[in-house]
Amino acid sequence: MYPIIDVGFFQIPTFFVVIACLMGLAFFLTTKRSRKLQVDENFSLDLSFVLVIGAILGARFAHVIFESPDYYFLNPIKVLYFWEGGFVFYGGFVLSFLSGLTFLQIKSKMVYLKIYMQLYTPILSLVYMLGRIGCFMEGCCYGKTCQLIWAVNGRHPTQIYSSLWELGVFIFLLAYESKNEVLLKKNPERLFYIWMLLHSIGRGSIEFLRDDFRGNMPLVSISTWISLVLFIVAGGYFYKNRGVSRSV
Repeated sequence: MYPIIDVGFFQIPTFFVVIACLMGLAFFLTTKRSRKLQVDENFSLDLSFVLVIGAILGARFAHVIFESPDYYFLNPIKVLYFWEGGFVFYGGFVLSFLSGLTFLQIKSKMVYLKIYMQLYTPILSLVYMLGRIGCFMEGCCYGKTCQLIWAVNGRHPTQIYSSLWELGVFIFLLAYESKNEVLLKKNPERLFYIWMLLHSIGRGSIEFLRDDFRGNMPLVSISTWISLVLFIVAGGYFYKNRGVSRSV
């Protein structure tokens, strides 16, 4: 694990380098997929900026509110110390999604909501997958103790589990999109709900192997509860649209 990149005259958290690279990758892929799906590139990039800001703020404040409220109550200025780490993916996901909806509503582009759900889904999956590698290098989001041959420092490498699962999800999304172009032209949001279903299964399962502080929620972690909600929402979508033909 390499939490700090030391180049001699300055040090920078590895996770921040990963985040910066992911942001650049997200903007690049947004342009490429905008061309593929024939939507306005400039508007897509504007929306991407909104989504990224929402993701950063949501991830940070979810950490503050659900994981370390007492600490930040006593040290409120520390809320702004982003460089010290402390981000929750689902917090970023929720606020990013709501920010995107608000932006589309203001710009009167809600008619394009479904196509943008398709556009960003593989990007979201890829960013999450690579982001978990950043978590592994940082040493956060670690797992419970175990004696398996692939254990890292005597613990489940849950960051790698998450990354591998999401890699499989990402590959499936691209394959599904390639084989179901006609179906997705009519129901582009379908790709997003597929991601919700598969991601929630993987995330919810891996949560039981995590051993870092998961917040003060009853029975299971808040991330497990959110995974369950996403699974139910996605399941409801597919049940409602069970008559839609598909070619896999």
